[in-house]
Amino acid sequence: MWSTSQMLAEWTTLHAPGIPTSATNATFARTLADRAVSRYLPEITSKRDLRILDVGCGDGGFIYMLREIGFTNVLGVDLYIASEIEHDNGVKVRKEALDVIEPSWDVIMLHHAFEHMSDPLQTLQAIVQRLSPNGFCLIRIPIASSYAWQHYGTNWAQLDCPRHFFLHSLQSLERLANTLYDSTGTGLALSELYRQDVSMAEGIPLNQRLSPDEIRAFSEQADQLNRENGVTRQLSAWSEGEHPG
Repeated sequence: MWSTSQMLAEWTTLHAPGIPTSATNATFARTLADRAVSRYLPEITSKRDLRILDVGCGDGGFIYMLREIGFTNVLGVDLYIASEIEHDNGVKVRKEALDVIEPSWDVIMLHHAFEHMSDPLQTLQAIVQRLSPNGFCLIRIPIASSYAWQHYGTNWAQLDCPRHFFLHSLQSLERLANTLYDSTGTGLALSELYRQDVSMAEGIPLNQRLSPDEIRAFSEQADQLNRENGVTRQLSAWSEGEHPG
């Protein structure tokens, strides 16, 4: 477990290199944390009681600082830490996968973790299932549709093979975020009729086989499945210092 002074020193080193890292810089470190919230999460600056989950957070440095500046409901998860961490200010990092974490979170964050996920769509679906009704997800990743990739190509440091499974573009993220399982009421209704050994060979229209209420019920079921399984919530992607060119 790190002490408060160690965590503040680490935070300052990462976000303000060159600044002395003694414990006397606590105020400065908290100022940096406030600025990070204002930049990445401006929607929550005045909502310090929101439930915030940081996925793939390592030792939990960012959520530690969030607690230091007044956010009271924060939790980190990282499957690859040696064991669960509990810091001296009460912040915990659990050694667990996202899919075993309980709902319902107002903010779910992945800071340079999403590119390490082997199944991006499954990850986004797990996030959606754990967001509160008005919750949102923040993802910070290197973006291939950026100046850095265009300028450096295969010398771009963020390729980072083989640790990075995927390097997304803005277009690929948008496609992921808008992906649905795309169930349709017609498909479900026909499947149900097939299960009942009803042949479609005669070409009898569906509305002559099922009542309007039955067709409506299948349509509503499809909509519900799409809401549950699709990635339909707000997705924010940041590419540190590597804006699209």
